[in-house]
Amino acid sequence: MNEALEHYYSDPVDQSMSGQGYLNVMNLQEAYSEFRPVRGDGDCFYRSFIFSYLEQVLDRQDTCEEDRVLDVIERVASRYAHLTWTSRFSVSRKAFEKLIKNVMKWKRQRDTSASSSSYCEDKLLEFFNSDTIMQPIFVFLRLVAAVWICSHSDYFEPLIADLGETYNLQDWCFQNVIPCGEWADHLAVMALATALEIPLRVKHLNGGPAQDIYTGQGVPAVHVILLLYSGN
Repeated sequence: MNEALEHYYSDPVDQSMSGQGYLNVMNLQEAYSEFRPVRGDGDCFYRSFIFSYLEQVLDRQDTCEEDRVLDVIERVASRYAHLTWTSRFSVSRKAFEKLIKNVMKWKRQRDTSASSSSYCEDKLLEFFNSDTIMQPIFVFLRLVAAVWICSHSDYFEPLIADLGETYNLQDWCFQNVIPCGEWADHLAVMALATALEIPLRVKHLNGGPAQDIYTGQGVPAVHVILLLYSGN
C-alpha cells in the first residue's frame, strides 16, 4: 500500500491537509498489500471494477468463473430483450464475451508454454490500455447496470427522486447510467455488481465504514474491493 501513499499524498502538504484520509491509507496497510490507481474519469468505476475482477480470475487455474459469468450474461440478455430498447447491446455484448474468452485463452497459453508468471497480467494491461478496445466493454457494463435497474423497478423507483409520468425509470437510466463518461452513482454500482453476481465492497479513504454493495451467497470464488478517494 505504499503506492497509495505515494499516489495520493506524495507532497507533505497533502499529508498535513488531508488529515484523516492520510491516516486511513496508513491503516489500510494492515489489511491490504497492493494498490492500483485508476484514472479518475467517468468510466473509472467500470474500469476498476472489471479489471480487479479479471485480475483475480486470471489467478485461478480453472475456468469455472469465466463459464459462470458467461451464463449470467445470457440471463441479462434475456432481460434486455424484454425491454425492447434500441441500443448497442448486441455489439457490446460480443466485445465483452470476447474479453472473457481472451482471458481463458491467456490462461491456456500460460499453462502450456514457458510464459512468465506475469504473462496474463501483461496481456490484460495491454488490453485495458487501448481506449478503442475498452469503449464497447464500458458500454456493455453500463447497459447491464441499466437493464438490471429497469428490470427491478419495484426496488429502484422508490430510491430515485422526481420520477413520474413524464420522467420514468428508463428515462433516468438513459440519462444517468448509459451515456459514456457518466459517473457511476451508488445505484449503478449496486446494479452492476448484483447483475453479474460479483461480490463488491467499497472502502472510503476519506473515512466512514466500508460498504458491502453485493455479498453473494456462500464463499465467493472472486470478490472485488474498491478504494474510493473523493479528493480526486
